[in-house]
Amino acid sequence: MPTGPINRWWIVLGCALVNVFASGIFVLYAVNIFFVDAGREFGWPKSTTSELLSIFFFSAGLGFPALGWAISRYGIRRPSSALAFCYALTILVIPFLPASKLLFLIDFFLMGLFSASACALPFAIAISGFFDRKRGLALGLGAAGAGLGSAITASFSNILLEQFGWRSGILLYGSVSIAVILFSLVFLIRTPPGALVQTDVSGTTMTRSDSFAALLNREMAIIVAVLVLNALCTLGIIGNLVPLLGGRGVSIAVAASLLSAAGLSSWAGRVFVGWLLDLFFAPYVAFSTFLLGATGALVLVYGGTTVLAFVGAVMIGVCLGAEQDLAMYLVSRYFPLSAYSRAVSVSWVAWAWGGGIGTFVAAQSFNLTHSYELALWIFIGLFIAAALLVLRLPAYRFRIHSGTGEAGAAISSAD
Repeated sequence: MPTGPINRWWIVLGCALVNVFASGIFVLYAVNIFFVDAGREFGWPKSTTSELLSIFFFSAGLGFPALGWAISRYGIRRPSSALAFCYALTILVIPFLPASKLLFLIDFFLMGLFSASACALPFAIAISGFFDRKRGLALGLGAAGAGLGSAITASFSNILLEQFGWRSGILLYGSVSIAVILFSLVFLIRTPPGALVQTDVSGTTMTRSDSFAALLNREMAIIVAVLVLNALCTLGIIGNLVPLLGGRGVSIAVAASLLSAAGLSSWAGRVFVGWLLDLFFAPYVAFSTFLLGATGALVLVYGGTTVLAFVGAVMIGVCLGAEQDLAMYLVSRYFPLSAYSRAVSVSWVAWAWGGGIGTFVAAQSFNLTHSYELALWIFIGLFIAAALLVLRLPAYRFRIHSGTGEAGAAISSAD
């Protein structure tokens, strides 16, 4: 693996590339499209896709802390690349599985365990170590790749579905995404000084108890709570948008276009919110974002037309796009870099488990009432609760200066 110096903006590019094909993009957008035909072929009910997403998000919550722990001890690239290879296998095996719901659940469980490597988490650790004053912008630009992926994946997956069928479509999509992810992890990332558990930014040795105790505070409790609530709502809605719209007579092609619109708005949300985080107090930015999500869910309740559904999907997309920025930025301002990999992995557990709960709530709403309206009303209330709770965060604790300046200097590390 290359170990020479690299301009820190290449790390941002690597983050963006991985996010285009991130694990969350695959399960939210590609699976939603491909599994319409897969479920029809296997005779599965519509709620099966929600169940697969739920098991994925819950197991992802187990994988994030494991990767965070490994990165804090061995650096970023080696553990991330190894897990990414395992993640690749769980996607490529899907077209060859028989019509066994149990086998699909097992595969999605394993996919979730390995998925932490196929997202922004490894790059967020590097970016937070090499950026300070422009950290919000750098995180936003890196996260913007997920917005692009959200915008194109649904429509691209629908084209693959129509041209090649769901099995070949998944193989083609999976092969491209895995190649990009592994390339970025091998060539476009470095471990920043101070990111390993043995030292903090001043070179002082840290004990295991010190680093663990640093995560058990009021700030982490609030960050985790608001991320759970936001993920529960946004992923619960986006993960069920296709069947929700299908129940209103919207075709798969149109639903895919609306998913793409939500993805495009999430791209804009990532960049715009990242820029705002460098200008304003982050809890104020989060408060506004969560209220926008509540408004979008309300529009979807009354959005009987395609136009209103488009407006609601765009609002939810912005809120979904902002979550990565908020999670990575808030953790970086309330925890030292030496604890960052573990702290941010905990925040991603909140995202994953919130998403699992959200997709489950939406599925149960449909099973009980044959409608998603009850779930939408629950999501509106939880969006508002998250907006109020995030205002309880105090002033920032940390402003980490990496010493690289703001001109994009070349950086290197042992990894």
